[in-house]
Amino acid sequence: MLNEPKMMTFFINCKFQLFTKTFLLSVLLIGHTAIFCSGSEPIHSLDFSGNGPIFLSKEQISEDLNLASRLFRDNYVRHPIFEQHGINWEGVFQKLESLLLKDINPVLTHHFQKQLIK
Repeated sequence: MLNEPKMMTFFINCKFQLFTKTFLLSVLLIGHTAIFCSGSEPIHSLDFSGNGPIFLSKEQISEDLNLASRLFRDNYVRHPIFEQHGINWEGVFQKLESLLLKDINPVLTHHFQKQLIK
């Protein structure tokens, strides 16, 4: 009679140990997958620290806008969808270029970057 409660406790502990080991192993494997196999990269913020020139010439603005337009057209997934719904991206970039080039004074790089992001 004395051995029966000990046997029951042993089986309960054995099941608990098995459950605990299985749970910890699954947490370890899922945690490893979530940390090391995420498949994404962090989004780095834009650097407005002043590493570039203070002012941009009109040629630099035109070249940068043409390059941004090409990158946008080639890499933005929704570009064709918005074009089908009537948004003229060439017109948008031309408006931005005319807005930035109309001033006699050179454009600050910071202002150019802010307008491009808008």
